[in-house]
Amino acid sequence: MKLSTPVIEKVEYDTVYWNSVANADYYTVCVNDNYECTLRGTSCSLADVKWNGNTISQYGIVKITVQAVGHDGYETSEMSVVNDTYFYVP
Repeated sequence: MKLSTPVIEKVEYDTVYWNSVANADYYTVCVNDNYECTLRGTSCSLADVKWNGNTISQYGIVKITVQAVGHDGYETSEMSVVNDTYFYVP
């Protein structure tokens, strides 16, 4: 069974929040299709998102997506839909 796709609920300051997905083991947050953070909660500071060990160092417009990763027979969800872009200041 495939997991539901997370929905980003809001981005406040440097933190992105999304809805919880039933049976998700953890979530992967992607910024601009390359910076990535994996965690079990439903929020993430963009300061924790990395690409090749580096954090986002430039300010500017970012595109954020979230994916739920399953376990015990649950398939990973689709990446969330990008409804908006956000201005990030590190």
